[in-house]
Amino acid sequence: MTTGNPATCLRTIAALAALAILWAVAPAAMANGRVALLIGNNAYPSAPLRNAVNDARDLGAALREMGFKTIVKENTSRAQMIAALQEFGKSLDGAEAALFFYAGHAMQFKERNYLIPIDAVMGSEDDVTFFSVEVSQVFDRMERARTRFNFVILDACRDNPFRDTFKVSATGLAQMGGPSGTLIAYATAPGATAADGFGRNGIYTGHILQNIKVPDMPVEVLFRKVREGVERDTKRLQTPWELSSIKGDFVFNATGRPAAAGTGQAGAGPSADIAAQLELQFWKSVQDSSNANDIQAYLEKYPNGVFATLARNRVDSMLGRGRSAPAAAPAASPAVVPPPATTATPAGSPPAAAAKEEPAPAVAAAKVTTAPPVVAAAPPSAAAAAPATPPAPKPKDDQPGREIAPGIREVNFADGSVYVGGMRGIQLHGKGQYTSKVFKYEGEFRDGLKHGTGKYEWENGDRYEGTFVDDRPSGTGKYQFANGDTYEGEVKAGVVAGRGTYVTKAGDRIEGSFVGGLANGTGIYRFASGDRYEGELAGGKPHGKGRYFAKGGDRIEAPFVNGLAHGKGVYYFSNNDRYEGDIREGALTGTGAYFHASGQKYEGEMVNGVPQGKGTFWFADGSRFEGVFESGLARARGALVKPDGSRSDAEIIDGAVRLSG
Repeated sequence: MTTGNPATCLRTIAALAALAILWAVAPAAMANGRVALLIGNNAYPSAPLRNAVNDARDLGAALREMGFKTIVKENTSRAQMIAALQEFGKSLDGAEAALFFYAGHAMQFKERNYLIPIDAVMGSEDDVTFFSVEVSQVFDRMERARTRFNFVILDACRDNPFRDTFKVSATGLAQMGGPSGTLIAYATAPGATAADGFGRNGIYTGHILQNIKVPDMPVEVLFRKVREGVERDTKRLQTPWELSSIKGDFVFNATGRPAAAGTGQAGAGPSADIAAQLELQFWKSVQDSSNANDIQAYLEKYPNGVFATLARNRVDSMLGRGRSAPAAAPAASPAVVPPPATTATPAGSPPAAAAKEEPAPAVAAAKVTTAPPVVAAAPPSAAAAAPATPPAPKPKDDQPGREIAPGIREVNFADGSVYVGGMRGIQLHGKGQYTSKVFKYEGEFRDGLKHGTGKYEWENGDRYEGTFVDDRPSGTGKYQFANGDTYEGEVKAGVVAGRGTYVTKAGDRIEGSFVGGLANGTGIYRFASGDRYEGELAGGKPHGKGRYFAKGGDRIEAPFVNGLAHGKGVYYFSNNDRYEGDIREGALTGTGAYFHASGQKYEGEMVNGVPQGKGTFWFADGSRFEGVFESGLARARGALVKPDGSRSDAEIIDGAVRLSG
């Protein structure tokens, strides 16, 4: 054997040790390509989410630590989502594992699943295919790359974000299939909806983050533990779901640790330093769990680990078992107390077991003897002398936030939102106040949703005070809009609907039925000018049959279209004149008859309330003028017909009749 410079040998050993540590921590990253695309969308205009962006960021950071090349996109438009998928597809060239994660709104339509970008504008279910991105585009990239392991994780089974615009025929997401070797993970069962969560992360992604770094955990076990944790936290209201065609074994945090004895597999384990770090990481992943099985999992992997004693104590505490205190003898049980064989025991002396240990004085009358055992009741102090059972540990506060008063908690969310109020489990429940950057609500909650009476204020200054049902204004309430308008009356699912009164800033007042925030049905429209309309309304305007009362005394009875009289109607003037005939967009235009209070009458064509075209004008004496009128009675050419029937050519100039020739 040839010996070299000791310093050189030490440097070589150190370099090899460093290489061994690197290989132990991330062998998969060096051996095979791992690529992940993560998208988190929060900023939806009509239905923003709290923690989808955090979910994508945090899971992306965890995957980078485990050797993944990560592409993280936040608050993406449709064009940005398509570009991200194209980048993802190119990065998969030569990779062995591909992972796609999405947190945000998604919908199913005709049994296909669509991811909704933040710029989607939809008025009907049919618009989904045009404004969203179908999940099949993700599978297409994976299939073309022929990656061995594919993962599609969808924390996106939330409710329809366009529910105020249209209803969907199916809730949640539909089951779907991917290329061979794919695991598809849903935040909840197909067709169901999932909760957004109240901490930094969503409930589902939060449990993925808790488990994904556990060393050497098979992917199937990982998602089983995630499912168990989500069910536990949501009281089985949400059950994650997976569909898998994975072939072979896959772990996210592979350490290179040798298989358990007896499996026939071999491999070099990590160094002592790395092993200690792995054990610490495992313990951190379970130390706050309220499930004894999670703590027991640590003991099974590290029976003699650094935290083994603490873990056993935690398990015993959870299961109600004492470890340090021996069982105390029942007070009524007899005890055998043998006195010392050579000790004088005067009559009336206490039992030897209770006597103070000090030299006994000489007593002449005492007789030294070997006495048989004395059976005596245990002294009352015997039980008190036994070691006390340690007090039960204080119950773990596993609710979000902190308790600031009995029954009142304060929860701070990652987006800056703050909730102060009652809770039941992990859900907002009871009276409370929720303040975010875009709204403020003060009132009653039920199972995490605004339900009961409350006050809601939008970022733009709009306010609502009234009843809520399932997170939205419903029942009766009052809106005060930032533009100065107000509404008081019935509300359904967040929309002004039913009977109510709407008052504009200008002073117009609408009393009647409302649909979709606008007056629809029968009602009364009182204008600030003093005019009034009674009849049918649509789209917030007089539309249909109705009567219009002008402040000056005029009255119109006619059909109305978009706020104006339009069709056959009657116009009553305040001076007792009357018009019967065509009305077009509020003007007396078309064919009709105008009756003067003086007894005169015009019948024929009119434009803007003035005779224009062919017509006949009857005078009070019974004669009439038949002809073509220009600008009313200012100019007309025709014939004058007297009461006796005689006719003469004539014209009207400035209201005066002149005979021709």
